[in-house]
Amino acid sequence: MVKKISFIEKGKKLSANMAGQLKKISPQQGAFYLLVALGIIGLLMMLLRPDPRLGKAAEQVPQLAAAIRQKFQMRSDYRGLNTAEALRLKAAPEEMLGKDGLKNALGQPVLVGSGAEGAALMPGARRFDIVYTGLSQKECIGIATYHIGEKDRLGLNYITIAAEGAEKTFSWGGEHPLPVERKAAEKACGRQNILIFGYE
Repeated sequence: MVKKISFIEKGKKLSANMAGQLKKISPQQGAFYLLVALGIIGLLMMLLRPDPRLGKAAEQVPQLAAAIRQKFQMRSDYRGLNTAEALRLKAAPEEMLGKDGLKNALGQPVLVGSGAEGAALMPGARRFDIVYTGLSQKECIGIATYHIGEKDRLGLNYITIAAEGAEKTFSWGGEHPLPVERKAAEKACGRQNILIFGYE
């Protein structure tokens, strides 16, 4: 009982001291502290809020794949498909078509074709790659782990994360399974990254 009383008394003294300190703060100082606190809260909200461009860039991948499939649906294969051919055919969402190539919502170059370089596909090719280059670690993680709907997963065979000389490929039922989990992406993504989305 003695301990409880002493604890309560200490609490009362602390409250009284805090109240005394608050009384010493002038209205101008109070306004200043309030502005500082609001500024810190605003900055934290900006830092913690996800970048909407990441979601848009992730959604553009299946949209681009669908546009390419539509342009090639009457052909027997994807022969000749590369970035230049996709631009010529306008086989991409309108907002991705630029004068100097394909661009995603982050304003970064997008390649189409085979592999990280977007090489032109050979006769008989049944698959193609969509390549996002120059991604930061945050962008790599955000796009690789972005949840896309069942419809948008159709035709997606794999996602390869290439970072600083190392590659890791995620596929359905593979050693590194799709969809890519955040922990796996955090391990695979480095400072500079390339994402390769393999479609058929």
